Amino acid sequence: MKKLLSYLSLFFVTQLIVTVLSNRKTGGVFGMFWNNILGQGTGGVFIIFLGVVSSVYLIYLSVTYLIKENIFQKYKHSILVIPLVLVASVFIYLKSSKKQEHKSNSSDNSNCVGNSSCISNIRSNFTSTNKTILNESYLDKGEFKITALDVQRGVTFNATISTDCNCNITNIDVSDID
Repeated sequence: MKKLLSYLSLFFVTQLIVTVLSNRKTGGVFGMFWNNILGQGTGGVFIIFLGVVSSVYLIYLSVTYLIKENIFQKYKHSILVIPLVLVASVFIYLKSSKKQEHKSNSSDNSNCVGNSSCISNIRSNFTSTNKTILNESYLDKGEFKITALDVQRGVTFNATISTDCNCNITNIDVSDID
């Protein structure tokens, strides 16, 4: 069990580092998974939380090992660097989140386009209108191609959907499939 916790902790610390270094508020792929479960915008925060908790656990394991081997005094200064790195990582993440939020609030949405992570908003939109997505693909520059089924009418259709940098849908072109 201890070994499994160690591997999970390493995974979550890696996710924390990826989230902070990639400057992504969503927390990367794993964060997007949690966005779908916990709600939009929570994935990055959840990844930060898991990363910090996992880091604390790994520090605990390291200190326990060093004390057990009677070499803690030799490495105690090195161990102190780890919490400083954690605090710096969280600080960088929070600062970058505020910058992104400020950018998205102050920018003109007509000049910015979404990215592939906007698919979760599109999925929510389709689900809330009782349509089933059969196929989806990200084209580029905030555009998605969706093949969907209108359950009520029994009609399959194609939709090209454009999104802005806040993942808001800016345009939908619908065409029936012949």
